[in-house]
Amino acid sequence: MTRRYRAFISYSWTDKAWADWLHRSLETYRPPKALVGMNTPLGPVPNRLHPIFKDREEEAAGHGISASIEAAMADSEFLIVVCSPRSVRSKWVNREIAWFKTHRSKKRILALVIDGEPGASLSEGKPPQESALECFPEALLYEVDAQLQPTGVAEDLPLAADARKQGDGKRLAKLKLTAALLGLGLDDLLKRDERRRTTRLRWMAIGMSSIAITMTGLFIAAVQQRNLAREMQSAAEVQRNQAEGLVEFMIDDLRHKLEDDVQLEVMADIATRAQDYYVVQTTVRMDDDALGRRARVLDLLGDLKQDFGDSQAAADLLRQSVAASAELLRRDPDNPQRIIEQAHSLQGLGSLSFQRGDIDEAEAYMREAVDLTTRLRQLEPANTEWPGEQGSALVNLGIMRLNSNALTEAVESFREAVSIKRASLRNAHNRAAARYDLSLTLAWLAQAMRRQGDVDGAHEAWQQEDAVISDMLAEDPSNYPVLRRRAVNRINRAKAYLYSNQGQAAQQLAQSAVDDAESVLAADTSDTRAMETVARAHWVLGSALAVRGNFEAAAVPSERAALLVDQLIDIDADRYQWIGPLLGSSRILVATIAAGTSNDLAECRAALEAMVPEAERLQALADDHQGDADLGAIAAHALMLKGDFAALSGDQDQMQVNWFRSAEVLKRTGPDLQSPDPVSRWVFEQVKQREREGAIAAEKVMCGR
Repeated sequence: MTRRYRAFISYSWTDKAWADWLHRSLETYRPPKALVGMNTPLGPVPNRLHPIFKDREEEAAGHGISASIEAAMADSEFLIVVCSPRSVRSKWVNREIAWFKTHRSKKRILALVIDGEPGASLSEGKPPQESALECFPEALLYEVDAQLQPTGVAEDLPLAADARKQGDGKRLAKLKLTAALLGLGLDDLLKRDERRRTTRLRWMAIGMSSIAITMTGLFIAAVQQRNLAREMQSAAEVQRNQAEGLVEFMIDDLRHKLEDDVQLEVMADIATRAQDYYVVQTTVRMDDDALGRRARVLDLLGDLKQDFGDSQAAADLLRQSVAASAELLRRDPDNPQRIIEQAHSLQGLGSLSFQRGDIDEAEAYMREAVDLTTRLRQLEPANTEWPGEQGSALVNLGIMRLNSNALTEAVESFREAVSIKRASLRNAHNRAAARYDLSLTLAWLAQAMRRQGDVDGAHEAWQQEDAVISDMLAEDPSNYPVLRRRAVNRINRAKAYLYSNQGQAAQQLAQSAVDDAESVLAADTSDTRAMETVARAHWVLGSALAVRGNFEAAAVPSERAALLVDQLIDIDADRYQWIGPLLGSSRILVATIAAGTSNDLAECRAALEAMVPEAERLQALADDHQGDADLGAIAAHALMLKGDFAALSGDQDQMQVNWFRSAEVLKRTGPDLQSPDPVSRWVFEQVKQREREGAIAAEKVMCGR
């Protein structure tokens, strides 16, 4: 039986970087040509190892759902476990190992050791979860029963590749796994790969020493080719193809296959000189293969430039790549593959344009991608893949519109996407993945409608999302990713109730969200998405309790949220959502509760003092992300509290300045300060109350409730 995936990668979320490296390394590995087609116990050696399944991508359709994960494991030849002390503590990794053992074959389980010591708990006489060194999960060390629980009966350990520096190292570890996946002996693969690698390294040693001369020569050759006479066209094409093949090799193969041996500065130099080369466009008509190579290389160069933080150069290169794929489409306008390639290229360029603030340009690219995917459906109405592509393009367009406050257009995009995804559900090959995708689209629709001021419509969309989630949980009540989606759904609904002055309804939903989110986090304490969801759930619960005047009870979830936010920022201090909306909301809640529980004005003032630098930080962040209405409302709330601090300190000038600044920030979210968004409107009403009543309002609202 031929299975869809060569392997399934199981890993703890905190080891995602390693899983990404392994996934990329295996999918881009090409077996030596002499071995391709050789008969092995696994069948003929293929020319590539793809596809390799890697789950837990953030909110990607078909990922992170129990039913689809099990389907993927059932359709995988091997299970590769990324082993570390974090994976030992991951209940999800243990569950995947146990499922593969009982439903597939324990002989097809491979291990990649990245940290810790294999079998350390056995020598220590401790359970694996209590050993600081153990890197093999309990389900890997012991036999499991029909309920997927370890029995305590020791198991023969699987083939392990040790990627640690003191072990095999990354390259040899990759080759060990590759040999197992291909059904080859390691020696055969190692000898042939070493021969190939030696040849490449020898070439690279020569090439790197003269890279500037080489690329400059290519640049000059390209200029000369432009002016060659017609009779030299054939020779020019050969020279250009060789040059571009060399560029593609340097960017693709050297970047991925030899990345440990190539420094970033070298890759940056290659990218810059290759960009200079491509500035000179020849007038000779390229065949489809040459033009396709040009599109791929320009795309790779764009990725490199983004990695190096040069978004302008990346945008220029991606525009050239889009132009190349557009020319291919022009030559074969009814070719579905050319259409989808152009649609994907446009969405990539549109995303970069939006990040750079080119909103009109970004929308034009996204619209064109939607038009192309619509045309795909017209060309091949029976193809069940194309509706999903059209729906995804519409969602991407809707997200861009939402973030630029084009709310009516965003709602239209999400509504159409929901309609398409509902229709696609009937013929979906993977119904669980399609339902999950539908639930996410409904969540985006609800968010756009809430921002638009249609709270009733938002609640209806959230309830539809909740119904889809309930259907999935009815089949698997312990499906943790879907439980997390239900927690997020209830957080969003509770937040809407909170800012509609329905504190009791907000509190009930928030408590339910806390219960779901905490159960998800307990299943894998290293899952940062679960940590974020728990923090948000506790924040909305604490806010609901504070709004109802129960400040002492509100302090408990507030402290839990603040602790988790600090932990998340320790993990990644550059994540915008964590350092912006999440941290800002958490600190506002802490200050509000501290002021609300104070006994006199001095204590109240001291509680608000922490908001002085926080308000400045949030306003600066909001200035850099003016399309983010939620962040704008949070920054405005912080500035309002800073004004309250000035009021309680007797500084009337600073009081008025900060309340005015708060109102100015809110102007971005709606005309005449009357934003339809309930969150912004709630903050606006608080600000206007203070402006009407002056310092006495701050005292009354913050300390006299």
